[in-house]
Amino acid sequence: MIYLGRSRLQRLRANLVQSLHTASAMSRCGVDVRMYLPQWPRRLDPARRLSELGVNEALNVVGSFWIHPRFGVGTFLRIHRRAVGRADLRYTRVVPWSIEMARRGLVNHVEVHNVQQIGDEGQMEPLVAHHRAGAIGMLIPISRSAARILVEAGADADRVHVAPSGVDVGAYDGIARFDADRLDHPRVVHIGQLSDERGRHVFERVIRQGVGEVTLIGAGTRDAADGLRDAVRMPPVPAKAVPGWYGRSDLVLIPYQPSIRTVATMSPMKLFEAMASGRPIIASDLATVREIVEHERNALLVDAEDSQAWIAAIERLRDDRDLARTIAEQARRDAEAYDWSRRAEGILDAIARQQGLAPVSATGCPRP
Repeated sequence: MIYLGRSRLQRLRANLVQSLHTASAMSRCGVDVRMYLPQWPRRLDPARRLSELGVNEALNVVGSFWIHPRFGVGTFLRIHRRAVGRADLRYTRVVPWSIEMARRGLVNHVEVHNVQQIGDEGQMEPLVAHHRAGAIGMLIPISRSAARILVEAGADADRVHVAPSGVDVGAYDGIARFDADRLDHPRVVHIGQLSDERGRHVFERVIRQGVGEVTLIGAGTRDAADGLRDAVRMPPVPAKAVPGWYGRSDLVLIPYQPSIRTVATMSPMKLFEAMASGRPIIASDLATVREIVEHERNALLVDAEDSQAWIAAIERLRDDRDLARTIAEQARRDAEAYDWSRRAEGILDAIARQQGLAPVSATGCPRP
């Protein structure tokens, strides 16, 4: 398999982590994966960087100077035409690259993430046309909502496979177990950027009402006029350190707002990390979130924009420890279905069915 990606190895982005773990899991499924990414700086040790990102097994990652916005993918395909042409499988999560490969007669399979952007940039029509013609085999959206949009645009429903984001479940096996006794004044850890569309007001309300201690990791610097000035702030951490920080959290808030650009089709990796941590989850009641978690079964779902509703949910878990334990334990069990190995297995099985081959699930894909 040739896997084409445009995420930069030196940066810490969710799309990079997802791409690397998916490719690594495909390799464990028995697929010979060669992953091309933009060339990284000479000072960067790729093996060490993969370890920092939680990829602990060998993965054939090749840096290419020709994967760069100034060139587009056409130059790369011309220079590497033999390697790309001889590959049994070609895979990408970059829709314009998928379309260009299809235009050149290179059958490929593509993950579909930001459907809104695809439509805005005029890519939906050629994507679906090449898909219906067979030049793009499987469309792999990350949510059922995204799949519906693709089918409504004319995609062949039989060649659309939904593959939500994932998590390395095993990486969370060693973290501290959830302790409901700490819910009197819970520690709430948020990892990553924090903005209005990611629910900044919710964390401000938690601090203002004193219902918990907020720790922000990689969320920027303190501002004296900031409603988050009393939060504990930490610098960004490598991906392999993320499970440990969830282990220091007593509950997880995932307050994505309806205004976030990808709200209609997203599959946030943060949600699966929270599930794997075995912590009680309070999340926004959004359609794409409801695809993964269910109110009062493995999470509490609340009105994203009502900050007081988030406080009420925290207080509910504080007052009902049995509910907190129930949803935390169920979320941890449900996370098993979203391990990276299961994600890769599902994608490869879908491709195999489309090509009339035996499914990889017959032998299974081991975890790292």
